[in-house]
This record gives sequence, C-alpha cells and structure tokens, in this order.
Amino acid sequence: MPDSNEDRRLLVVVDLVGDLGEAAWNVLYSTCKQLMASRSRSKIILTNRSDRIVKFGTTRPALRLSYVSSEAFWYFFKTITFGSTDPKMHPRLLHLAMDIAKTLNRSLIAANINACLLRENFDVRYWSKVRAFLRGNVQKHII
Repeated sequence: MPDSNEDRRLLVVVDLVGDLGEAAWNVLYSTCKQLMASRSRSKIILTNRSDRIVKFGTTRPALRLSYVSSEAFWYFFKTITFGSTDPKMHPRLLHLAMDIAKTLNRSLIAANINACLLRENFDVRYWSKVRAFLRGNVQKHII
C-alpha cells in the first residue's frame, strides 16, 4: 500500500464558539483547501450552535444535531474527568466538577479540555482555581 499524501484523507473539524463572517470563512476555507489539495475525498466539518453558518456548507439540507441533555453531559464530563476513580471518594471535587460542568454549557470540546486539566491534579484548591477562571471567563463574555 503506497504511503503518499495522495492516498490519505484529511478531516478538518472546526467547532465555532461565536459567529463567523464571510471574510473569516473565506480565509479558513482557502487554508483548508490548500491542505487538502492533494488529498481526495477530504472533508471539512463546521459546527456551531447557530443556524447562521449553514450558508457556508455544501450539505443540503444541513445536518442538525440536538443538544445533549444536561444529565448525559454531566455523566460524560464526570466519566472523563474522574476516569476509573470513584467520584464519591472525593465529595468536594465532585461538587466542584458539577459546578464546572454547568459553566461549560454542554460543550463537548470544553468538557474534554477541562477534564484533561482536572484529571492531572486531584486537588481541591486547583479545581477551585479552574472553576473561578471559568466563571470569570463566562462573566467577561456575557457582560
């Protein structure tokens, strides 16, 4: 089996937090197309909670995913944060994890990033700092 770029596919997944303007989309799309120029059947997946990005896609009708339930998100976040560790053995961390999960607004990418941070240090002070940072970040962007 040949090992050349022509034989490999590339998948680019972009999860947008905010809106995307036409100029920004053109830059992103152009860059991705250059990366995928020699790779046939490569794809770009663009996700956002707004329907405004539908105009940039080529799939018709656009695929629409429903939000994951709060309960399912909490289970996912708890599982990837605590791993094989029993969360009941760390009640203060469990409480902090619940607060952090609420702050993440059911974002799976944010859940993965924060779970990696938390998993590295099972310390109440550290998790409290992460929670404070996230709360401050949310306040800064809401107001």
